[in-house]
Formats: sequence, structure tokens, C-alpha cells
Amino acid sequence: DGALWFVGGSNPGAIGRITTSGVVTIFPLPDVDPHQYPSGRFPFSITAGPDGALWFTEFYGSKIGRISVRGEIEEFPLPAVDRQPLGIAAGPDGALWYTESSGGVDRIGRMTTQGLVTEYEIPCESQQCPNHPTGIAAGPDGALWFTDIGSQRIGRITTDGVVTRSDPFVTIPGDITVGPDNALWFTGVDTGGPNDHIGRITTAGVVTAFPLPIYPRPSYNGYNNLAPYAITTGPDGAIWFTSQRVNVIGRITTGGAVTIYRLPGGTSGDEFWVSRGITMGPDGALWITNDTITNDTDHASIVRAAPALGDVTPPTVIVPATIVVEGTSPVGATVTYSVAATDDQDPNPVVVCSPPSGSVFPLLASIVSCTATDATGNSATETFQVVVLDARQQLQETIDLIATYHLTRLGTSLPDKLQLASGYIVVRNIGEACGVLTGFLNEVRAQRGKALTAEQTIELTMRVNRIRTVIGC
Repeated sequence: DGALWFVGGSNPGAIGRITTSGVVTIFPLPDVDPHQYPSGRFPFSITAGPDGALWFTEFYGSKIGRISVRGEIEEFPLPAVDRQPLGIAAGPDGALWYTESSGGVDRIGRMTTQGLVTEYEIPCESQQCPNHPTGIAAGPDGALWFTDIGSQRIGRITTDGVVTRSDPFVTIPGDITVGPDNALWFTGVDTGGPNDHIGRITTAGVVTAFPLPIYPRPSYNGYNNLAPYAITTGPDGAIWFTSQRVNVIGRITTGGAVTIYRLPGGTSGDEFWVSRGITMGPDGALWITNDTITNDTDHASIVRAAPALGDVTPPTVIVPATIVVEGTSPVGATVTYSVAATDDQDPNPVVVCSPPSGSVFPLLASIVSCTATDATGNSATETFQVVVLDARQQLQETIDLIATYHLTRLGTSLPDKLQLASGYIVVRNIGEACGVLTGFLNEVRAQRGKALTAEQTIELTMRVNRIRTVIGC
């Protein structure tokens, strides 16, 4: 549907949708008995299905879920309550394929769009059991390819359930994707040291390991390795990956050249940002989920990285505080304003505001939205408010002003007239309101040089004439 979809939350969990302009909608999973799932259902992975819907796994719920682009959710229980599905992908046969590991038995599952399930056990080899399959992707050869954490292998399963596996990889494989060279690319984590890798396996089973650099700053748990997490093919013919220990994304060419880029956010006290999922969006940019890991709280955000390498930081938009002006006609007032933007790469980001400066703003409050876009397509939006005072608000301002004049000789004659005019406006008796305001102006002119100074006379006359224009006298 031209948007990005993501999973999140744990109790009960939710599916999220974000447009390419940054509008987020959250669809909570249907409520169930919390005692049945004390840790929530934990939606883990999501993929576009062959039926135009999105399909996702529920790790603790032991279900496969389906959500339409309208947000309608349907859940399909797996054959047992301990299946714990993880990765999911649409297969070449029009079905959904997923990985699961439970009770020492590992399986690759297949579900039709009607919810019919077939499961294929992954045999144990030697002492490498359980295998713990995790990531899964449809390969260019008509089969499904998956990562196997327990045995550190890459597996392949045909659509009729025949499983083969590679020799063990040098690090623990996690996520997997099809590369631009028709090979499978996957992340590899060294849990006991700094030797992370990105791996490549051809459909013929030839494996290559590309070592990743040590990151210069220790992560929240003291490690310096990147711990690559998710992986996808980018719009530039390279492979991109995230890190589950620091807030970066990495790029690796098909020849193995690696570049690391910082994402927005950073470290503040005990708060560390890390990157999670990654995919290429319909706008040709990379979209990344990231969150913070702290001692007491987690936060999450979604980052858009423009195709231009290295520039993933949006501009900073500088908008004014709330602007308050008096209405000058029945339709409002013309308002001008100034908005600026700065960017770490582009010296002149383009700023577009709606409504633009110089527009006629209606009476009362309006929101101005300003978006700044840099040369590589990164954008940021800020808003501010424009308030155009209507006739009654201006009458109250004038009453307050008269109170500062301390007109003891006139008593309350002038403010009483303004209060009376305000009441007539409330009941839409504009003719009576106009007559009262005419009487106010006559009294002001009569008191010039007496109870009122020349300056006070000019100010009050200007204000009440403007009010008369606003109500259409």
C-alpha cells in the first residue's frame, strides 16, 4: 500500500504502519486473557504476503497473524502452544514460510493464506541440537533459505520439504536476505569476541565470510563489536545491515568493502541507541527501526536513510513560537512569518510551509506545518500555531487596555459598552453590536483632551474600528 509496516510491543503487542511522510498508525493485537500470555504475544517478524496483506509471527503467542492494509487482524494458531515462530517470508509457492524452535525440536513451517499448516522438522547433526532456525528468505532458486543459530549453518528447504545445510559458519548467523548478485547474504555475530562477519552463500553452497570492523566506542554492555542484526539489499546495489549494540547502519559491497554510518540519536548517560530492523522502502530509501536500551526504560523510533551514502540525518527546522495577531476582516488576517532550517551536509535545505507566509489565516487558531528537505531527501517537519483574534477576543483586549488608563472620571462607561457589544455578538445581533460600538466611538471623541489623551483616543478608535470591520458593520 506504499507504506512501511513493522511489529512492536509485547503485551499484547501491536502492528505498526508508517507512511513515507512519517505518519504512524498503531494496530494493537486483539486482547486475550493476560494469564494465558504473561509475557505478551511478542510479534517478532513481518512480511508482505502473496494476498496483499501483511503476515507476522507471534513468538510467545505461537501464532501466525495476518493484517490487511485496513488494519483488520486475523490470527492462526500453530499446532502446539510452544511453537515460538520467529522469521517469516513469502515463498515462491504462494504460501508463507516461517522458522520455529521449541522443546528441542526445530522446524520450518508452511502456512497457506487460508491458514493451513505443514511443518518440516530439521534433523539434528552430531551434538548440534537444538538447531534454532531464525531468519528466512525466499531464494533466487525457488527454495527457502534460513539461518540456523544452534549449528551455525545456513539451511535450504525446497517447497516440498527437502532440507540441506551448509558447513558451519565462523560466527552465529542471524538474519538473511537475497543480495543483488543472486546470492544469499546473512549477518554473523561473535558472541564471545569482536570477530563479527557478514556472510555470503551462493545457491551452490559456496560460503564467504567478510569480517566487520571493531567499532571505536564500547556499546552499552562494554563490547566493541557491531553485532549485526538485520540485513537487506539497498537501492544502490549494496547490502545494508543494522547493529544490535550501537546506533549505526553498515554498508557492504558485493566485493566485501564495509562502511559504517552513524544514525541520529546517541548516548546520554546510561541511554544507548541501537538499530534493529532494516528494509528498503517504496520511496527508494532505507528505513530502520531503532530503540534505546537504558537501565529503566526503552524508547523506539523509525529512521529514514536517504540513498545518498552517509547522509541519514534530517535537517533541523527552526519555527517561530505561537504567533498572535488581531483579525482585520470577517475572514481573518494576512500573516507573514519566517522559518529557517540547518543541515549537517546541505547548506541550503529547502523549506516548504503550509499555509505559506503571507496567507490569509482564518479567525482563531491554525496550525502551520513546515518541512525541510536536504539534497539527499532527508526531511524533518515542525509545526507552530497562528492565532487570529476574533471580535470578542479583541473586545476583551481593549477592555483590559482601558483598565490600565485608570479613567476614574468616566467610571465604567467605556468598558460597559464593549461588554454589551460582546454580548450582542454572541447572540449574532450584529446590528445592535455595531450601534453600541458607534456610541463607544462618539464618547471617545467627546472625551479627547478631557478624560482621554490624544494618544489614548487614537488607540481606542483604531481598535474599535478594526473590530467593526471584523464583524461587518
